[in-house]
Amino acid sequence: MGTVAMFVPSDGFTLSNSTPQNTWKALADDTQSELESIGMDGGSISVQTASSLTDQTKQLDEYLTGLGVDTSQVSSPTMTASASGTESSDTASSDGSADTSAASSSDGTASSDAASSSADTTSADTTPSGATPSATSAPSASGPASGTTILIAPAISYSNDDKLYGDYVPHDAADSDSTERNDLAELAVLLTTAQDNGASVMLMSTQLEDFSPSVFVDLSSARGIGRLQAQYVVNKLRLVANSDAGAKAVEILLPYDDDTEFVREAFLGIWDVLGPYYRDGSIYSPSGKITASSTDASWQDVAYKASSDDGTKNEITSRLDASAYGNVTTMKLDALICLNDKVASTAVSTLKSLGYTGTSATINPNTSVTGIIDNIRGNKDVSKSEVPAPSTDAGSKSKRSSLSADAIDQISAVLRSQNDDDQWPLVTGYGAYKSQLPSIVNGTQWMTGIENRKQYASAIAHTAIGLNEGQTTQALSGQIAALKETDGSNPSLGPAILSMSLLGVTADNIKAALIDPGYVSAADADL
Repeated sequence: MGTVAMFVPSDGFTLSNSTPQNTWKALADDTQSELESIGMDGGSISVQTASSLTDQTKQLDEYLTGLGVDTSQVSSPTMTASASGTESSDTASSDGSADTSAASSSDGTASSDAASSSADTTSADTTPSGATPSATSAPSASGPASGTTILIAPAISYSNDDKLYGDYVPHDAADSDSTERNDLAELAVLLTTAQDNGASVMLMSTQLEDFSPSVFVDLSSARGIGRLQAQYVVNKLRLVANSDAGAKAVEILLPYDDDTEFVREAFLGIWDVLGPYYRDGSIYSPSGKITASSTDASWQDVAYKASSDDGTKNEITSRLDASAYGNVTTMKLDALICLNDKVASTAVSTLKSLGYTGTSATINPNTSVTGIIDNIRGNKDVSKSEVPAPSTDAGSKSKRSSLSADAIDQISAVLRSQNDDDQWPLVTGYGAYKSQLPSIVNGTQWMTGIENRKQYASAIAHTAIGLNEGQTTQALSGQIAALKETDGSNPSLGPAILSMSLLGVTADNIKAALIDPGYVSAADADL
């Protein structure tokens, strides 16, 4: 079965319940557990973590040298400098403990009960556009590193915005400083050298310029995170089924601290789903920031600086200001897309202070409170039918689609001015923060999302072993559902990409999605 060497960043977050669930250490532990369950000896698995790219390139260089690979032509002043005055990195022993609470299916697909327990478990495509196989993407048939798969996530520094969505969001190397860019170039050369000497390379999350991996592991994306939440809103509000029941009020929050590129991409995912509904009048923005005339370039209209909780509180309060509508005390609001669980937490407290009452469980209910409790206790999972996306066929559009953009905006204004509904809206987030799971259960936060880490670990483990055994990615793609050959347009992705849909979580499927696989305990959800 060969050997597997994992190189991942040190966990960037403190041990707090108010942070995203998924970390690099957790993925490495789960992958090691999967490899051992398949039959690989623990001594053939190594895991190294690094707090910087400089440390990581040094670790990789030393590992390859230990295999007998000549890296003398790769060394540079940056790599040499890492030998002194640099923070030491953590190294996990190959037989370190691993989370074995759940074993995933061998083909890397989501388990049937987690994937089908609710129609709200919606596919959110996170797959980038294709890739080109290059000469460096296929390892040499022989060499000192043959029979070895290197699994690596470049240890690029995190922005304040990245930390809200978890370790697995991709990083753009163009945003790195000169030191990181030099380190990335060195890393690419080292990995190419490893391939030239027989190793396979599985590159995770961040693409490297001038390097084509054996397999690119695409774990998450801003666009996928936005699309997931938007699709959940469509499903819960039954926008197609209720096309003649009145327009729904939906606000989009794009919080940022120092990374507007992330929220711009997230808006593209949201707009892919909700754009048609804003255009045909099925939904409207109570604040008027998004109109029927908005486009995918309108992200700046709903982006705001959120360096502190007050930024989100003030933004929500301003958007839902009902003082201009006479006796209206609260603006009608059916859904509030918050992007991450931190903002969702602030949104919940702000909505309460503004007078909104109830929970999202009363919006188009598909199950009773008793049904949710039965679900969590394990008696059953709630099943629903999926709501279709808006049709692009002219004959099946809503009658509102024939109205002009100005007419739709005028109707929306009337709806806003005449409505004093204080019904609790849907609140969406991402990250599956443990601190927010009780809010998911009680319905004040409708949904959160997470990368399906354990299923990824299974697919990664099976792919790595297949590569070690000399199987081609074409052959492996026929065995592992999450592994697909690419179309040849992006060399940085290599000949194959391993990607899965993001996992959406509500009170209806929290047991199957989070508790049963072992991501969290029932106690974490305050049950």
